[in-house]
Amino acid sequence: CAELIALRPAPITIFDQGFAGSSGGVATHFNADRVSLPPELAARYPERILYMPFFSNPLNNHRHASPEFLRGGVRGGEGSTRESIGLPAGDMFTFACFNTGYKYSPLFFQAWSRIAALAPGAILWLLRWPEAEGHVRAMAAKEHAPPDSIVFTQVLPKEVHLLEKSRHASLFLDTFAFSGHG
Repeated sequence: CAELIALRPAPITIFDQGFAGSSGGVATHFNADRVSLPPELAARYPERILYMPFFSNPLNNHRHASPEFLRGGVRGGEGSTRESIGLPAGDMFTFACFNTGYKYSPLFFQAWSRIAALAPGAILWLLRWPEAEGHVRAMAAKEHAPPDSIVFTQVLPKEVHLLEKSRHASLFLDTFAFSGHG
């Protein structure tokens, strides 16, 4: 689809936020709202920004997230325990990526597996994606990551996902070119 839009089949092309980032100038306009794209950041986008009067990104409702989370005040041991959300007990370094499995590129996952192999006791905490789990484990094994270094988590309600899981992750990893939406 991006190839077609790049051919400029119409004088105006609008990139909507099914993907929460710029089209890189492929489209002429970008549909946004002031929450997901604050006006002070608009100059960084090559597209002309069309601000909607409502929250336009259906994939990112951080406006409705806990104010405590948005202020960065959620850390520490209150709330859930590691065990209650499926993590091994202990104080190991926890790399986390909760993007859907189709966003994992072989190159990035290879890098993550190498990191896990080089960080004794660390775990890579991923969103459960049953169709991809066998492949993920095979790729990790190929990079010599210990089998128990890969932990899958269930999909949880957004409040639990944002508030509880963030307490137990040491470092969040993201994917390219389609990142997480929170």
